[in-house]
Amino acid sequence: MDKHTRLKTVLYQCASLVVLLCLGVMSMFYLAIHDQFDKKSRLAEIAKSRAGVISIDHIDCYHGTQSYLSLFGKNKAGNTIIVTIEEQSEQLLLSRPSNGISAKEAQEIAYHAGARTIEAVTFGVENHKRIWEVAAQNGYYLIDFKTAKVIKKEVL
Repeated sequence: MDKHTRLKTVLYQCASLVVLLCLGVMSMFYLAIHDQFDKKSRLAEIAKSRAGVISIDHIDCYHGTQSYLSLFGKNKAGNTIIVTIEEQSEQLLLSRPSNGISAKEAQEIAYHAGARTIEAVTFGVENHKRIWEVAAQNGYYLIDFKTAKVIKKEVL
């Protein structure tokens, strides 16, 4: 085999390896995104059938000691409602935003507790309490939905 043919063979093998590697990475991303999409679709179905939700504003994903998905929307009566489901057991919790603080209020409370450059505010459940998780550049703050108290503060 001459030098030119060997070089072509090595280049084809390298190109094939790169293509396979790219396909593998893209497949992993697809599966991860597809799994989250399936979970959110399942929550939407449950919220519509068991909680009477007719429109959906947005969905939060909280990963604490357990994983919860929270759907914000309106029910048949036109009231705003938060439907939270624990991913493993599919236990459903219903909340009215008027029974607690808003995400913006939780953000302000976290800011006064030391949070800087707030990146995300997520609704969830921790130790059987409905909470807002405020993720900031310098740490995480868990704010009690009903009492507006800082339950936990993890500074990085």
